[in-house]
Amino acid sequence: MLTMTQINDIRKAFFMKGQNISEIAREFQKDRKTIRKYIYQVDWNTRVKVEEVKHTFPKLDPFKADIDKWLVAKSRGIPPKQDLKDCKFLEEKKNLILYGNVGTGKTHLATAIGVEACKKGFNVKFFRTAALVNRLVEARKGGELSGLLKQLSKPDLLTATNGAMFLWTAKERSYFFR
Repeated sequence: MLTMTQINDIRKAFFMKGQNISEIAREFQKDRKTIRKYIYQVDWNTRVKVEEVKHTFPKLDPFKADIDKWLVAKSRGIPPKQDLKDCKFLEEKKNLILYGNVGTGKTHLATAIGVEACKKGFNVKFFRTAALVNRLVEARKGGELSGLLKQLSKPDLLTATNGAMFLWTAKERSYFFR
């Protein structure tokens, strides 16, 4: 049980200072559910169930209509996402580049595609893009670039995520896109 002073401090932190529930829970060393309960409790004579207070902030809601339009293939009427799951782009020897704003699910989708490819028996290598570029640069410095490129061409799918390509030098970009 919290004191009224603690409850007031929690509510001030949330409503006045703009702290989120996780930050407040850490500061007061209380569970997030407890913090949420005291933030949203209006009538102190009745108990508020934490489950009653539901806040969802789906990032993609404003974009769902556009995404659905993009996913419908005009030529066949089959959603391209099914082609991705079936790994048709691998059978057709096509490259796939996922790009977009932060938090839109590119890494999640790339990983899911890689896992599906593994399930279908394809040889898949997963990399963080920065680690891959560093390996390419080091191989170039050590005179082993051709060997590394040969090794990287063996898998059916090479997944590189979290690029931040705008931070790369022109030389690093050229290594990556070879």
